[in-house]
Amino acid sequence: MTRPPYPSARLCSAADDRGRSLRPSASQGFAAFQLLYEHKYLRYAQERLGSLALGHGAVVAAFSALSAIWAEVLGRSCPGTVSWQVLGHTVSAVRSASVCPSIDVDALYEVLPVLQADAVLLRDRLGMSLSGAADLMGVDESALVVLQRLADRSLDEA
Repeated sequence: MTRPPYPSARLCSAADDRGRSLRPSASQGFAAFQLLYEHKYLRYAQERLGSLALGHGAVVAAFSALSAIWAEVLGRSCPGTVSWQVLGHTVSAVRSASVCPSIDVDALYEVLPVLQADAVLLRDRLGMSLSGAADLMGVDESALVVLQRLADRSLDEA
């Protein structure tokens, strides 16, 4: 009678599979990113669009676009900046395509460059901390300070 083969190959294979499942996959990384930023993105989009429904739709569309290019986004030097740009472009597209009533936030984006207006919106309108707003936009805190100072000067002159 022969002994059954030792199941070492199957044990090693199972151990390898367990090891792989502990490492986050790209989709797990994206899911974590989405969980971390979804609420903050929604607050921004809702404020920009003046509507929770439109804001939600814009955020869903932005995350859908990001998921399609996630590997490329992660290869960039600052994924947060790319993600913020995708959200901003998506919100602007929804704003242009929708019949939205004019809201007071529109005035910011009419007189300021987009990043300066975003800085003012996040810090002044939504009350975000310097570090929180900088993280959300994917910029250094010092860059956000500069953006906000430039915006303040422009608004004082307007």
